[in-house]
Amino acid sequence: MKINIILLAALAAFTFLPLVALAKRIPAPKVEPVIYDGIQYIAPNDNGRREYIHALDAKTGKLLKEITLKKNLIWFWIEEDLQWYYITKMEVREGHLVVTDEKNRMFKMKLIKKKKER
Repeated sequence: MKINIILLAALAAFTFLPLVALAKRIPAPKVEPVIYDGIQYIAPNDNGRREYIHALDAKTGKLLKEITLKKNLIWFWIEEDLQWYYITKMEVREGHLVVTDEKNRMFKMKLIKKKKER
């Protein structure tokens, strides 16, 4: 009887141990900034609950606009960091900024037009 309990405990440990080991989040990816028409677009990737872009003046570094692409819904019964998603790639295509995240979802947004100085 004791041997059966020990074997059952060992089997359970070896069955669920890999799941616990794999449940750790890798660090957020570093995304190269995109500069287009004097505006720099960066993905801070500092908050996995929200996928967002900062549009900065390329010369001064002043924040022109913060654009939220998607808010990630967090379920309380699942480990939070496993539900975070980050931006992995940004590129300019046909007058739009195309952003890809870790789930390969693509977001397309119009590029910001810089106000002309008088």
